[in-house]
Amino acid sequence: MKAKTALVFLGKLIVSALAFIVGMILGGMITTTLGMPAPTLPPEVDGNTVMILMFGTSPLLVLALYFVNRELAGGWVARSAMLFLLSWIAYSVNNVIEAAIFTSYETASWFTLVNFMPALVLSAVATAWLFPSHSSDKSILATWKEFFQQQTPSNWVWRLLLAAVIFMPIYYLIGMLVVPFVGDYYSQGEFGLALPSLSTLLFVLFMRSLLFLIACLPVVIAWQGGRLELIFSLGFALF
Repeated sequence: MKAKTALVFLGKLIVSALAFIVGMILGGMITTTLGMPAPTLPPEVDGNTVMILMFGTSPLLVLALYFVNRELAGGWVARSAMLFLLSWIAYSVNNVIEAAIFTSYETASWFTLVNFMPALVLSAVATAWLFPSHSSDKSILATWKEFFQQQTPSNWVWRLLLAAVIFMPIYYLIGMLVVPFVGDYYSQGEFGLALPSLSTLLFVLFMRSLLFLIACLPVVIAWQGGRLELIFSLGFALF
């Protein structure tokens, strides 16, 4: 029985990963039809190899979404929306911002955002549908109402404000730890890397912090499992 269950799980994982691949093909068709220029790749990077690696790692994306999805309240439509928002901001919008400020290459931001959107929509829908949540019978509206009743309005204000900026000091601290190892590559512009000014960096970190709050808050609200499990599931998905 366990072997059969594992095979069924693997089959669902593959189907959801295939949904991502189909979405990438659709995204490519859309960007081609709209005449959107693709981003410039470094000279030593082969575009075909990048696509093969992306397709090959798509099951890992689905696995990350699976761990988040399994304890979310709401039907598959609501869970699909939450999984898409999380993955689109974390894997698409965030990467576009990262590439725009830390590299000197033409990132073609709109191309990347549009190109990945169908893939992330389809993979989110497939994951939410094929892997029913343990709490899918609980109303998403009731969950949101119950969540915000846990604290007073004044408590929510400072909690949300803190959550809106908490990414900034965390990122900056980790960045300071790795600067001795990679800082010279950025300051010297090697490998197409670029070092933004401190004011630009802080502004971008603030915007990214807000985006991560928007991506993660619906998951936190709808989560019906333990807090430690949420930390590891959401952390793994973001990683």
